[in-house]
Amino acid sequence: MRKFLNRLKKIVLLREKNTSLANQIKGYTEKLEFVLDKIDTVSKNVDFANGLLVEQQSRFLTVMGPERFKSLKPNKDNFIIFSYPQAVSHPTADKICLNIGDYVQSIAVKNAISKVLKNVNFKYFDRDNLLNYYQENGSDVCIMQGFFPSRLDWLPNKYIYPVFIGFHLGGAMEYTQKTNGSERIFYKFHKIFPWYFKDKDIGCRDRRTEAFVRSIGINAYFSRCLSLTLPRREKLKSQNKIFVSCFSYVLKPLNIFLSTKSLENIEYVSPEVNVKSFTKEGYEKLDSIDFMLTCKTYLEKFKNEAKLVITDRIHIAGPCLAMGIPTIVIKRTENDPRYDIFDGIVKCHTLDEVIKNGLDLSVEAVDIEDLKKMMLKNLELSVKKEVFHNLTAEEDMYLEELRSKINNFSIKNEN
Repeated sequence: MRKFLNRLKKIVLLREKNTSLANQIKGYTEKLEFVLDKIDTVSKNVDFANGLLVEQQSRFLTVMGPERFKSLKPNKDNFIIFSYPQAVSHPTADKICLNIGDYVQSIAVKNAISKVLKNVNFKYFDRDNLLNYYQENGSDVCIMQGFFPSRLDWLPNKYIYPVFIGFHLGGAMEYTQKTNGSERIFYKFHKIFPWYFKDKDIGCRDRRTEAFVRSIGINAYFSRCLSLTLPRREKLKSQNKIFVSCFSYVLKPLNIFLSTKSLENIEYVSPEVNVKSFTKEGYEKLDSIDFMLTCKTYLEKFKNEAKLVITDRIHIAGPCLAMGIPTIVIKRTENDPRYDIFDGIVKCHTLDEVIKNGLDLSVEAVDIEDLKKMMLKNLELSVKKEVFHNLTAEEDMYLEELRSKINNFSIKNEN
């Protein structure tokens, strides 16, 4: 449209002799320019854009009706594990980039379920397409751990029996807003279908999500992230590298600090990994199993080779802390709630602290084995309560006590 406007302006210059026509076209260009400026202003207003998004989606929800969301009888042995087709980018003949952050959570959820339940069947399905999930009989159970974006498609339909643990609303660019797009959609959904969350407890990955869910009248608690429950590693002689994985704007001041130290065996690691380095199959033949295996291989590198990890990436820091790797966590921004999962476990350094004071690199591995046990027991009892509906009064009281301890967990002399 801007190109069209510029062409009109050129026509005005060429038609200067025909002043009547030139003035007429000039009038059109001024009106068009005014409209385009307004559109630019509106498009930059995130709150307004989110408002329109929520309005359209709430209408869609109303049209769909409650029958789409009333879960059927749960298939207690069938669990859905999230896959992330959108985590794959740039598929070519020799390169398929995979962002491992999401798949770390899928590995953690599958590992946790396997520890507390026996003889479970796992199915992989796209987190962003739960609204279209289908299977013939009943509802398959899904642990709703993860980030859920500003869109409708992740809402579980009636073929999914959701258990909310590690639930997180929001995107990295939205945390400065009073409410973000994900929160608004969640609010609209609850307003239209308030019965959906009756007798459900929402275990939240961060305190902002917990506070928001509570504010609209739904039971919520701080569950942290199941990536913290991955097993601790054994000590090996090969664990002698310093791994660094940070965004570029964090990496720049960090490198200035690291350059002042006489450090050897440093390796910079991207959260994106080329799946083709593990398999010769083409993109069309790859599936979630391939991506899970790639992610496991990625984590094995830290497990077997790291003596220290420095990162601002939540789903590198979480598994590394769980595996017993000395880990330094740097927060990308001061108000990012995603780092709440490390409360009481390890100090999260701000970028300003790195710039002003540097970092103490002589950190030790933390012991969170007690926290792991509590988080796994919370998962077990939450499934028993919401899926099996056979929690005793004593177990219910114990569950509340567990959740309080998970919330308040703290390691003495945390780094």
